[in-house]
Amino acid sequence: MPHATAPFVRRAGRLLPTSLFVQVLVALVLGVVVGRLWPQAGSSLQPLGDGFVRLIKAMIAPLVFCVVVAGITKAGDLRAFGRIGVKALIWFEAATSLALVAGLLAGNVFAPGAGMHVDPASLDKGAVDAKTGGGHLPSAAQFALESLPNSAVGAFAENSLLQVLVLACLVGAALLHLGQQKVPQLLPLIEQAQEVVFTIVGYIMRLAPLAVLGATAHLVGEYGLGAMSTYGKLIAVCYGVALAFLVLLGLALKAVTGLSLWEVRPLHP
Repeated sequence: MPHATAPFVRRAGRLLPTSLFVQVLVALVLGVVVGRLWPQAGSSLQPLGDGFVRLIKAMIAPLVFCVVVAGITKAGDLRAFGRIGVKALIWFEAATSLALVAGLLAGNVFAPGAGMHVDPASLDKGAVDAKTGGGHLPSAAQFALESLPNSAVGAFAENSLLQVLVLACLVGAALLHLGQQKVPQLLPLIEQAQEVVFTIVGYIMRLAPLAVLGATAHLVGEYGLGAMSTYGKLIAVCYGVALAFLVLLGLALKAVTGLSLWEVRPLHP
């Protein structure tokens, strides 16, 4: 019996140092311990989590640009791009509306943030106003105008994804208009840039255990150990709603187009 379990033990021993999932779990436990035993030190580790989020956000705009430009360029012609764009816009609006409804229902039914006992006076009102625009919703004309970038560099510098998406659509459409003489020269460069961005994202993900350690230690050190149960409920509700949304989206896609999210089909050239 010991000889039978020896290979499993050796395999587990090799997996523990290399598995990102295991590293994240270990970091989670360490974060709880640090936040519980040394609250002030745990609160000071918040920059680890914030820095990880900043690095991920820095890669979103280049990734969206490269993926969208490459996808549009491979569409074949402007008419195909137009048809795909209209269908994508319709699906985006429908899926976004469904996601908003599902999120609002889950938030009101399960109340995942209840029990945090956070003092509203300790919150940064300026940060809330910066995210929500002071509670003022822009008009349709203002929203359309703000989706257009003032400069190509500014869209990436401000991390405005909608403006980056508009730029990507313009670049993809221009490449289609140039035709087959120019596209084969530029498309490999865009695909190589996309591979570089994916590689950088892979490097950043290796820092996830440090981010979990910092975020968990700050959470426990700032709000106490009881916040972990509330936070766990929040995560469970998020994953549950995401799974339900994916099932509903798959059923809608099957009913409208006959395609399935769960069927793997070979790609034909």
